[in-house]
Amino acid sequence: MQVLYPDKNINYSSKIITSYPRTTINKNEVSSPIDKKGAFTVPFPNNSSDSNLIITLNSNRNEYIHENIYINRLLHFNIDKITTDNENIIGELIIEHKNLTNVGKAYTCYLLESTSSIRTDGTDLDKMLLLPEQEVTNMDITLDNVLPTSSDCIIYDSNTNTNNKINKVCVFTKPIIVNTESKSKILKYADQTTLFQINPSNVESFNGYKEGAQNLNENTTTMVPADNISVPDNENIWIDCNPTGVGEDEITTYNVPINSKMMKEEQESQLMKTTVNYGMFLIALVICYALVPLGYKGMVIDPVNLIKDEHLTQKNGATFGALTRIRSADITISLIFIGIIITLIGLDPSLHTYGRSSALFIAVFYLLSFGLIQLKKQQSEFMTTSSPSEDTQPIVTEYPDDKDKESTTPDLEPMDISDYGATISIIVVFLIAHGVKVIAALIVAFLIVLLMSGIGIVTDLGQGVWLSSLIVTPLVYIIEFAKQVSKLKQEMS
Repeated sequence: MQVLYPDKNINYSSKIITSYPRTTINKNEVSSPIDKKGAFTVPFPNNSSDSNLIITLNSNRNEYIHENIYINRLLHFNIDKITTDNENIIGELIIEHKNLTNVGKAYTCYLLESTSSIRTDGTDLDKMLLLPEQEVTNMDITLDNVLPTSSDCIIYDSNTNTNNKINKVCVFTKPIIVNTESKSKILKYADQTTLFQINPSNVESFNGYKEGAQNLNENTTTMVPADNISVPDNENIWIDCNPTGVGEDEITTYNVPINSKMMKEEQESQLMKTTVNYGMFLIALVICYALVPLGYKGMVIDPVNLIKDEHLTQKNGATFGALTRIRSADITISLIFIGIIITLIGLDPSLHTYGRSSALFIAVFYLLSFGLIQLKKQQSEFMTTSSPSEDTQPIVTEYPDDKDKESTTPDLEPMDISDYGATISIIVVFLIAHGVKVIAALIVAFLIVLLMSGIGIVTDLGQGVWLSSLIVTPLVYIIEFAKQVSKLKQEMS
């Protein structure tokens, strides 16, 4: 295998111009294999007379128009310090071009990279991969909005199997980010192609460029710097026309089927987004009203009432100091939510489109839950911990009534830093004490995910392990916490 070096053979006189405006592709022409024996394939015709790719090497200028799109698993795994060092580069987008003078084809190859985090937002490339599953007959894609900018390009020649023609292969070194769903599909495509070779196959491909070099790579590849790669300039104007300057009331006067279809799809998309957001808001309200008080009582109120130590002592049948401990728990929960919200806001918007919207949703959820809990705390039933034995009285912790002149000294005292420290120490000790069980559960979960990956149920091992850990870790701690509360009740009885 010959390694491609992106930092060698830089040709500052070379130039590449690309233009991939909006093009319509048809669903019935798409081929999307799932057995790793082929590539995602769809015709990509150029219905204009304009060139889509212009390559100038050593004063030789060739123009091409695109005709097909292919998507494979990673083909060029031999690019030094790029695909050789980055396991997240999983595939390639290949655009096939034919030469206007019939001297050979050109293939532009764009690396596809996935991220370790879950991404659901999609570009035209992600939407194209989902086309076979959509209830549409065709779709418009604009690759100019997807392809990377400021990317170097390695060019080499590859012999074709017919007519002894030489094809140009252009590999752009800056990857395109794809979402999680696209990643799972790309991993089902083949990692080999018959279109070209992944290594230079013609020593004389560049008409003597660096002729006489001893290293085979040095006279069979050319690296075009990013500054020499551009879209068409003023001498080659590319226009993608659509009626503009009108509003929704006037757009219906144009008898253009594609626009009416686009308008309908846009309205359906907006309606779907509104419906989903409204549904999530209703679900949040239901969770806040039904589950949050129940969970708060089981995880804060009852354990605090059942704790018997020097910080929470029994006095006149009531738990003295319980409200102070509850307040410390509230502060801890608030800090956790604030930390999550700040983390989501700080994520890179280009990689995590829904980070800030998720932060807003969690903030609203927290505020609704906080208000509801404060109202529930005014109810004696909510602040009462029942006893498992009839011989033991229930433990009641109530907020003092300001209107009751005969009330005793309020249980809720000014902020006690020592109590907050004690609360944090209890949480840390609990997490450490059950850490071994969590690790054991994670190992079992990893083995299950590994087994599911082996039989093809899980396509992304890393994502599967990450999701399983997010589920298993809190689940184990919740189970152990419930056991701890049950043990306290048994001791009380």
